[in-house]
Amino acid sequence: MSESGWTTAGREFTPGQRALFDQMTCGTDRVSVVVGAAGAGKTTAVDAARHALALHGKQVYGVTVAAIAAQALRDTAKVQAGTVSWLVARIRVERNPAHPVRDEIARLERSRRGDQRARAERLRSRFSIPTMEHLVIDEASMIPATDLAEVLDWATRRGVTVTLIGDHKQLQPVGPPGLFAQFHAARPGAVLEENLRQRTDVGRECAAFLRDGDAEAALARLADAGQLIVVNSQTEAERVLVTSWAERAARAGTPAERLATVALESDLNNQVDLLNHHARAEARRRGWVTGPDQSYAFRGREVTFAVGDQIIVAKNINRRNAPTLANGTRGIVTAIHDDYVELTHWSAGAPVHETLTAKQAVTHARHGYAMTTHKLQGQTLDSLVIDVGPDRDMASAYVALTRHRDDIVAVVNAADVADGPWAEQLMNATPEARRDAIVAMVAERIQRKGFSTQPTAHHSTGMYLRLEAPSVGMTV
Repeated sequence: MSESGWTTAGREFTPGQRALFDQMTCGTDRVSVVVGAAGAGKTTAVDAARHALALHGKQVYGVTVAAIAAQALRDTAKVQAGTVSWLVARIRVERNPAHPVRDEIARLERSRRGDQRARAERLRSRFSIPTMEHLVIDEASMIPATDLAEVLDWATRRGVTVTLIGDHKQLQPVGPPGLFAQFHAARPGAVLEENLRQRTDVGRECAAFLRDGDAEAALARLADAGQLIVVNSQTEAERVLVTSWAERAARAGTPAERLATVALESDLNNQVDLLNHHARAEARRRGWVTGPDQSYAFRGREVTFAVGDQIIVAKNINRRNAPTLANGTRGIVTAIHDDYVELTHWSAGAPVHETLTAKQAVTHARHGYAMTTHKLQGQTLDSLVIDVGPDRDMASAYVALTRHRDDIVAVVNAADVADGPWAEQLMNATPEARRDAIVAMVAERIQRKGFSTQPTAHHSTGMYLRLEAPSVGMTV
């Protein structure tokens, strides 16, 4: 096998990365499964495989659940990519002769007017499916069963080989259950277990404990390292969370570095809103947010931005003459106006300047100092400050506590897990005994909920998937 695409820039890959590379380039299954632990370097290996396949005339395309993850595939793995919903919509147009899009194209093509026929061609191009010989489905564990079944059936009929990459121990689909864990059990493939993200022993050990389902050992390790703080009230929790975030943000030399290196996280939307409110006040106090506030209102909802505000796109913004501004994109407000907002975000390290209308600022954006767990999945920052909260399961804890490179602060509010006589007893305990008891109680809640388990593909979709196929291996 040639090393083209495998060893680049003098780097050597881990055994798991090598297995993923071999599976994509030499595997004989039409559908193969790769399990990648958090921070295991999946995207780097996909980039190498894409390069090797391209040398042999094989086009790789990628899909993900979130548009921001598709952007990451494009930026870091150089794979042309879109969302699963984007591909499913085009599959349905291709398969259904009576689809409204096809009816509209036919109507426009019958016109004698050149502009109408040009519109038909644009519409046909818009809903065409890119040429591909290999499809990478990233974050496959988050894809609803119905969508995944539709994509796999289409790929099988078209002779497109598929690599499913995911982790059944991370977040699961919102909606119909997923199939990834069942595919992995039935057709095990490459497993990437080596942790390349965390740069400290504490981070690596915590990640390993969480992946093994031992939340108590993970939280205890953080507590022993001074990276888990137990507080007595919600007010104190918010103060510690925002102060810890601000201390780390202050180390950054520029607003761009502040945005890219540290964030707050909670698994609850209302708590994210509270943290954004307090963090924004702290950012203004420190001079990171400047100038007057500008309010924007639409249909009873109002938001306020100022220069220097961190902002996150909360819904995809599709634009006719520009790429989609992806849900999850974080940026800095650079100017405010009565009817629009200017912001800058960074793609592959380069600044990208954008404009939001006043309506989009209300309906498609929010302050971006804090994020939910779902927004956080797929991102990596130097530091994270986590509101552990009372309602996490193992998947949420695993995602939240493995997105950092260097350090993390996890804050636990004792009032979330202890009340009545038990709370009074804890207040009278020594600090160490109180901390250990709270850690054990939080961990027990997390472990009780465990990792999500899903039904079989047949039970989820009512159809059997044809995964057997003739060899499509290649020699590279």
